[in-house]
Amino acid sequence: MEKIYSDYSQVLSEVYQIIEYMEPALRERIPERLINQIAEKRDKDYMFKYDTSKSLLDQDMYDESKHLISAIYINYVCDDNEKREILNICSENDKKYEEELRKKYDVNNLFSSKTSSESEEKIEEYGENITKLIEQKEKGFFSKIWDKIKALFGNK
Repeated sequence: MEKIYSDYSQVLSEVYQIIEYMEPALRERIPERLINQIAEKRDKDYMFKYDTSKSLLDQDMYDESKHLISAIYINYVCDDNEKREILNICSENDKKYEEELRKKYDVNNLFSSKTSSESEEKIEEYGENITKLIEQKEKGFFSKIWDKIKALFGNK
């Protein structure tokens, strides 16, 4: 379940609680200065319970908390090989996402979807209606001229 971001101090409370649940060997890799800053700036009245039966991704917490924990993990906890592997995965995911966006919003394909054929049908329909309207107006115009010509010759 996603929680909507409201206050950064609450995010820091969640992050602090998760750091408290880390194994001591992993927690020691995080600079004490960073942990102290998180502890100072967190919302001490906000209660977050870390559910040990769930994975980190399944916790009921802010997305920002997950992002911050990920950044802390990448920068301080994981070793160089794991960091490289994670960054490669992130890079590949970014490339896939960019490619999807490129395909989705490609100028050449933008107007060739199903909606394009629907739009063409509507344009044809409007075109027919406009043509009928013009024909009606033209008939009206010519009718008026014909009436004036008749009037000149005395035929009403």
